[in-house]
Amino acid sequence: MTPSRSGDHKNALKSKRRRPRPPKITASGENPTDIQMPTDEELAELYGVETAEMAHALFQSSILALGPEGAPYREMATFVGIEEKPQSAFEAMLQLQMVTTHAAMTRAAFSLNSSKTLNPTYMKMMLSAQTTFLRQLEALRRMRGGGSQTVRIEHVHVNDGGQAIVGAVGGAGGAKADER
Repeated sequence: MTPSRSGDHKNALKSKRRRPRPPKITASGENPTDIQMPTDEELAELYGVETAEMAHALFQSSILALGPEGAPYREMATFVGIEEKPQSAFEAMLQLQMVTTHAAMTRAAFSLNSSKTLNPTYMKMMLSAQTTFLRQLEALRRMRGGGSQTVRIEHVHVNDGGQAIVGAVGGAGGAKADER
């Protein structure tokens, strides 16, 4: 017997409820970077790191990098931990850098699209941030997948008397050129 669609929907909601909630980030005082931070334990769980000190440093550095105009992106710095589940401090660093890069790209796009004339500076900033984000995404993919590559051979010609080798070939064996 297969489960009904409403049963699948209920199971999906249950699994979403088990995910940790992001801690609230609130500004305090006149300084926009003076915020009430989540607890270090909450951050350590979010970022998949061993020590609360590292979690605190990761979060604090991302808030500082976003700057005073980055308030709309602060909660994204916690959401990334829930959504992407970093497995190490380096993964968490990269993911938080990606939040900052995304913020820079969207802020440049906003400035570009808010202007009555096409400003090449905003266009360059936006394209640079997009390129950086794609490089960061590729680095994250390599970190998680071990950087393995697949080589696909389309066509091979082997003439009469020739030999073909399939597999890894090293140059360490055999006689040196002057001994031949």
